[in-house]
Amino acid sequence: MASTPDIHYVVNFIEKIQKPPQQDSFMDGMKYIFNYVRTLPSFMLGQLHENIDPQGRFPFVNLVAFSNSDFHVFRPGTPPAEWVTVAATGVGPVGTQTVYPGGYKEIATTMGEVMATKPPKDDSSCYLLLPFKDTVVGEVNSGAFESDWKAKSGTTILSESCSGDVKLGDFALYKRILTGRSPYLYMLRCEVQLGSTKEQVRALIPTLREKLSANGIPFDDIGAYSVCHLNYPKKE
Repeated sequence: MASTPDIHYVVNFIEKIQKPPQQDSFMDGMKYIFNYVRTLPSFMLGQLHENIDPQGRFPFVNLVAFSNSDFHVFRPGTPPAEWVTVAATGVGPVGTQTVYPGGYKEIATTMGEVMATKPPKDDSSCYLLLPFKDTVVGEVNSGAFESDWKAKSGTTILSESCSGDVKLGDFALYKRILTGRSPYLYMLRCEVQLGSTKEQVRALIPTLREKLSANGIPFDDIGAYSVCHLNYPKKE
């Protein structure tokens, strides 16, 4: 297990997108928002994951790391007016996109150190992302899920199922600490080792889904993603 109390994460599971009213594209809107977020003192790293399967459940998943809980998402009350304006200008008013946002903590990694503050190892890197609904995990008990997370999250099955052209690297488990509008209590994230193509990783997803299901892993979805937009703190 690995836990860094001060680091907080925003995870947005983006299910359906459309062109924002004030931007040329959804991607332009996300870049607009990141240009604001990266100026915040607590911002550490932002990674926008794009599904490499055009038919995938979530076309994008956003993972943003903050060094503390200062960002408004982690605090009670309504969002600041400035943020409401930035978000609306970037991706449109609430309801324009179908998004499931939440605040998370990284509670375990196979590498024994924080993973989500590290950028991809290469521009060609792919990640596997698996969300777990609280309504499903709750049936097996979240305490038991965390104490044996490698087995219950499917980490062990995924590692044993990938060989040859596709090998998996480090895994990290995230737990929701603030619901937001996210139904996902946990998210598992793994960076695929270098050397495999996106086509090889994408082709493996149906097999991995079948093996996870056959072994009773309570995942809601599995997808393969590349980081299409990477953000670092803005320099003065």
